[in-house]
Amino acid sequence: MVMNNWVVLDPSQFKAPPVQRGIDLRVRFSPYDFPSAVRGCWHKEKKKFCVEFKYLTEERTDRKDLGPHVVGLIGQHSQRLYGLEIDTQAAGVDAVQVQCVQDAVRDAFAGLKGKNTPAGAAARFQIAEDAIAQNSERLFTFAE
Repeated sequence: MVMNNWVVLDPSQFKAPPVQRGIDLRVRFSPYDFPSAVRGCWHKEKKKFCVEFKYLTEERTDRKDLGPHVVGLIGQHSQRLYGLEIDTQAAGVDAVQVQCVQDAVRDAFAGLKGKNTPAGAAARFQIAEDAIAQNSERLFTFAE
């Protein structure tokens, strides 16, 4: 397994929630809702690419199918996203490419936001999605 170093995140880099239906909502999150770091790792034997998030506190997670070939690790109480496992072998991908990983991540987040999620969970998923998008070059650099 090849592990990339943790990429430390700055909460100020995340976008403010958009205006919805003409209403400007000012939403504030606790520092505990923002990941403090993110990293990507390639499990060569399992043919899986993983994205992991680190928070100020940890909790038990549940594994949830988020889409074809993607499993998420979701906090049992906070509904924070702790990780994604992308099964590249089952997806029929011979070589891992940044675009295929980014597509899987985008599809997984779309699935998370579309399911019956508790209030605030969709915004937490958006924070995690932004963290991946803004740091993709460093996250998706791994050995073949």
